[in-house]
Parts: sequence; structure tokens; C-alpha cells
Amino acid sequence: MNAGAHQGAGQLRLGVVLTLAMGVGPLVIFTLSSLAPELVVDLSVQRVQLGILATVAYLAAAPLCLMAGPVLRWLHPTTVLLILFGLAAIALALIGGARSWWWLCSAAFLSGVVQSMSNPVTNLLMSTTPVRRRGSLMGVKQAGVQMGQLCAGIVALAALLVSWRAAALATVPICLLGLVLTLGLRRTHGPPTVVSVGPRGLPRAAWWLFAYSFFVAIAVQASNVYLPLFATDRIGLTSAVAGSTMTLIGLLGIASRIGWGRASDGARPASSSLRILAGTSLLAAGIFGLANATGNPVVLWTGVVVHAAGAIAANVVIIHALITIVRPEQVAAASGYQALAQYLGFAVGPLSFGLLVDRADGYAVGWCLVAMGYVMALTIARFAAIDR
Repeated sequence: MNAGAHQGAGQLRLGVVLTLAMGVGPLVIFTLSSLAPELVVDLSVQRVQLGILATVAYLAAAPLCLMAGPVLRWLHPTTVLLILFGLAAIALALIGGARSWWWLCSAAFLSGVVQSMSNPVTNLLMSTTPVRRRGSLMGVKQAGVQMGQLCAGIVALAALLVSWRAAALATVPICLLGLVLTLGLRRTHGPPTVVSVGPRGLPRAAWWLFAYSFFVAIAVQASNVYLPLFATDRIGLTSAVAGSTMTLIGLLGIASRIGWGRASDGARPASSSLRILAGTSLLAAGIFGLANATGNPVVLWTGVVVHAAGAIAANVVIIHALITIVRPEQVAAASGYQALAQYLGFAVGPLSFGLLVDRADGYAVGWCLVAMGYVMALTIARFAAIDR
């Protein structure tokens, strides 16, 4: 094999590994969400407890994000990836073998550990690639999250043919594939330079991006966690059809993230893209509110499409803008701060949504919460100095 073909194969392997690494942590939470109707019946999980599972994951992830810089100075990035794939496999196995809500909590906690490092380590490895390709690679990498969402939707459908436990366990080989492919990266990718960066060492624009991440995360994760249950409770869909909302979001989200990643390689300012994404996401929240008021499944599916086109793609633009703003040696630490903001939002969103829905005994107030998150993000994108 000539040098060009060998380099191309190495880049392909890197792209696949980065995509899988971004997908396996969220896959745990998405699987819990897509199986929510079965978990409510078989394990007596309450609606608010579903939100707590997501909160457990992201409260675990949030403080660990701040360890990204030190960990990646101490361990080779591929070693970190091997650990993450192993922990994700254990988490998915815990779901399949769950005997109580506490088993699910353990799986959620491990998911949080995996997600705390997935963005920093993958961003660090991606920063070694040519600048002209970073937007496209970023879109593919971040599409791994939606691939996890797609897989979770397939889990819900597979649960009709086998038990939900077997369907959950069938996802474990995805993590094993990541382990095998990662073993080949050490020969082709040396450890990039990592430096410690305090909060004051980052540009002000980076902190506006962190704030935008926080508010979008509140709304996105509240929507993702509760959509299947909303579809059964309010719209009247069966468990399998409700779970397929995850499948559709996953499919459309993959295309959305890849498309916005390619667009990020162009000349459009990040603030302009973020305004469009926040506005589209706000429209999706309004459509979900309309679906709640009418009980119309067509309105629900329309909201799912708009949600996938807007909110799901936001993280691609955020991270691409971030690694453009900061210096290469700051990427790991800056990614840790961004992940902290995002996971705090992920923790707040589902728990708040669940508490509001239980208190009001209806979903209207929950969709108002989602809309407010997007309003805050839109305000930041409109008035903050993100592009400099």
C-alpha cells in the first residue's frame, strides 16, 4: 500500500473511531429513553425517575469534564478511547440485565463518565487533521450522537421481536467494534500537545459559546428524553411507534449534523448559523406545544423533523467555532469547559421537564420550558460577540 492510500485508510479509521466514541455514551441515555414505556411497566419506573436518570448521567459528566486537560496530558488519547468504549459496554449490559431502577442509575452514571471525556478526546485528535477538512469531519464526528439515537430507536423496534432486555444487550457489540478499531490508531496518531488553561486564559467569545451550549442543552435533552413518553401519553402512539421518534431524529440528525458541518467550512459567521439554529429549534418547541394541544400525530412528526433539522445540529457549529477561536494546545481544556456547560444543561433540562410535567399533570408547561431555553440561546446568538 502506498503512502497516500495508507494515510487515507488511517484517516478513515480515525473518522469511524471518533464517530463511535461520540455515539456510545449518548446511546445509553437514548436507549433508556426509547425503552421508557417498557421500563415504566416492567421496573415500575416513574416519569420523574426517567428525568433523574438523565440528570445522574450529566451531573456525573459535568465535573469530570474539567479533568479533560489533566487526563489527556497523562494518558495517550487512544488509551482514553479504549477506557470509554469499555465503560459504555458495561453500561449497556447493565440496562439489559436491570432488575431495578438502581441498575439503570448505574448505567446512566457510566454514560456520564464516558460523555465527560468523549468531546475533549475526539476534538483533540481531530485538531491534528487539516484545517480545510475540520468542518466536514466535525459534522461526521458529531453525527455519532445521532447514530446512537438511531440505534436506540431500532432497539425499541427490536424489543417487539425479542425482549427489551435482549434488544438492549444487542448494542454492546458497537462498543466492542470501537475497541478493536481504536487499537489500530496508536501506530498512526501520536499524542497532540495539551496545555493547562484556566478560565481567564480563554477568549471571551468562547464563554458566549458555553452559555449558548447550556441553554440549548436544557431544551434539547428535555425533548429527547421525554418525546417517546409524550408520544404515548398525549398523542396515543404505541410504544414501538413512539420509540421510532428516536429513529427519525437519529436519521435526520445525522444528515443535519453532516450538512451543518460542511457549511461550517464556508465563510458564514458562526453567530449567523447559531441564530438560524436557535430560531429553527424554537419553532420545533412551538410545534410540540401545538401537538400537545391538539393530540395530532401529524403535528408531532412535523415537530420531530424540525427538531432534528435545528436543535440537533447546534453542537456541530458550537464546537467548530470553539476550536477555531482557541489555540490548538487549548482545545482539550476548552472542550472540557464547553462540555461542562452542555452537560449541566443536559442535567437541568430533563429533571425540570419531568418535575413540571408531574406537578402540572400535563406537558404544556414542559414545552414552555423548552421554548425558553431556545429563546435564551437566540438572544445570545443575536447580541453576543461570538465571532471574535
